[in-house]
Amino acid sequence: MKFILISIILYLVFSMQMFSQENNKAKGDIMFEDNMHNFKKIKYDSESYFDFDFKNIGKAPLTITKIETSCGCTIAEKPEAPIAKKGKGFIRVWYDSKRVGKFSKTITVYSDGKNSPTKLMIKGEVLPKKNKIDNK
Repeated sequence: MKFILISIILYLVFSMQMFSQENNKAKGDIMFEDNMHNFKKIKYDSESYFDFDFKNIGKAPLTITKIETSCGCTIAEKPEAPIAKKGKGFIRVWYDSKRVGKFSKTITVYSDGKNSPTKLMIKGEVLPKKNKIDNK
């Protein structure tokens, strides 16, 4: 009986030590200059993108692992290389301006940093396509 009790106690002590070491491991930490961008009014079928600038304020390199957008009308491009500690980077976000009307979309950024995931947002309004009038 004592053997079982001692085994359980030793297991718990080693488990706690293992988890505490994982929490103390240095990590990157992403901080965006702005988490929201308002395109305001966009011309129909114009190139519409914005760069969300960020800095790695953590104590280790930061890797952006994936980005998800709230719909297929929004595309985001992530840096492929890790961002060094105190380094800077950006995430470029495009909106399909062939969709007339107001929009509000979310971009979710996943990384190996402390504060993952991080939410970004874009909004604006795509103006209707202008028709050319023939003057004959």
